[in-house]
Amino acid sequence: YDQRTTVTSPTAPTGLTYPNPITTPTVTVSWNAATSNTDSAVTRYELSYATNGNGSSYTVAGTTASTSYSFDIPAGTTSIAFRVRAMDSNNQWGYYTTGMHVQVLLAPTLTVPQMVMQGQQATISWTAVEGADSYTVQRKANTDADWTQVYSGANLSYTETVGTWTSLQYRVCAVFGSTNGGWATSGDIQIVSASALVISGSDGDLGILTNDVQYSISSDQ
Repeated sequence: YDQRTTVTSPTAPTGLTYPNPITTPTVTVSWNAATSNTDSAVTRYELSYATNGNGSSYTVAGTTASTSYSFDIPAGTTSIAFRVRAMDSNNQWGYYTTGMHVQVLLAPTLTVPQMVMQGQQATISWTAVEGADSYTVQRKANTDADWTQVYSGANLSYTETVGTWTSLQYRVCAVFGSTNGGWATSGDIQIVSASALVISGSDGDLGILTNDVQYSISSDQ
């Protein structure tokens, strides 16, 4: 009896991996398979997380038979750590493997106009991100080989005059100290030529309007 050996099974998973920093609202956490020191095979894993520097209170994210788990970052999270453990077919839990706390630097939600006209003002806006010190806006028109920075600051909107472009995109990221968060990128914005839209109707004083005014719109697009 005095010579007995304690067998711990299953083993703790190794190789717990997740991005650092996290810049997307959904993150994949992965690890290496645990092994069993008994006849009871490893059947599943439990993933837990702790947010905002709290290392003593973990919440179970879920269980899986796989060695990876896709997790949606909770709103308001500025940092997060994960831990994982394995269970065998005898319902025996092994030890945890715990990862480090990493920053969560998510992208804002970007809003852009569906259509803009050359020579007119285009205004884009984005949501505030908790913990961000400033925001960076970049633009990519058809005349640009790469993204061009057009704004950096604490505002949540940006306005500029549309050039003689045929296509246009914007993207924005939150800046935390000297570290950029993820980019929110718009789709292509339709640009209307300044000469493309013609409105025709009656000239002169129309007097008191009692009926509909007839007009036509034509475009060279």
